[in-house]
Amino acid sequence: MADAKVEIEDLPSTTTQAKTDRIPSQKQGGNTVFVTIAQILGLINASDIASAAASGVADDTIDDTDKVVYLTGTTLKLGAFSGFIASIFKTTRTIASAQFAAATFKLFNAAGTPRALQFVITALTGDRTVTFPDGNVTIPAGTLITAADVPTAVAGLALGAIGTYAMLFYNTASETLAPGTTKAGSELIYANANGSTSGTSPSGTWRLMGWVTTGTTSPRVAIWLRIS
Repeated sequence: MADAKVEIEDLPSTTTQAKTDRIPSQKQGGNTVFVTIAQILGLINASDIASAAASGVADDTIDDTDKVVYLTGTTLKLGAFSGFIASIFKTTRTIASAQFAAATFKLFNAAGTPRALQFVITALTGDRTVTFPDGNVTIPAGTLITAADVPTAVAGLALGAIGTYAMLFYNTASETLAPGTTKAGSELIYANANGSTSGTSPSGTWRLMGWVTTGTTSPRVAIWLRIS
């Protein structure tokens, strides 16, 4: 009696397979045999994987939602490319010898492009080193001061401005002042080298850059520096 024909759709379905499960296969020559899933997987080698990868669609525009295949131990996983990048640039990771190929690069805060910090190194003709002190540094707004800027800035200071010097008379005759003493401008009067005063007092706080003695007969005129 002939065996009853069994249709594929009549076979029971399953959602779990083991490597020892068998699948019918027809060999060259016409013979039908059983092979295990493990045998089928063993036929796949590195060159097959490389060939499959080489035949993939060429696309260099990788999006955050694109997927990356990776292993955790022996577990094969699939994750978003954005997670791959976030894992590389997390705060606990040190990246040695990092370089940027472009002549400019930017650092962004959480607000994004309108407040980007940009470094421009197009003018450099060689490697340069910036050494920071062991402490916090606040860089003022505008262009950093160069040596050539100093004389121009000093020449532009107004009379009595912070950082300027003045010949001043100390108007308390009973006190001797040592070099480095500080006094309020209200206690000083603009004067000349002979001790004659103008009657006008400067503003701010001043540091004595000379020496003042007591007495009404000795000139109490010296050079003072405004410090605040």
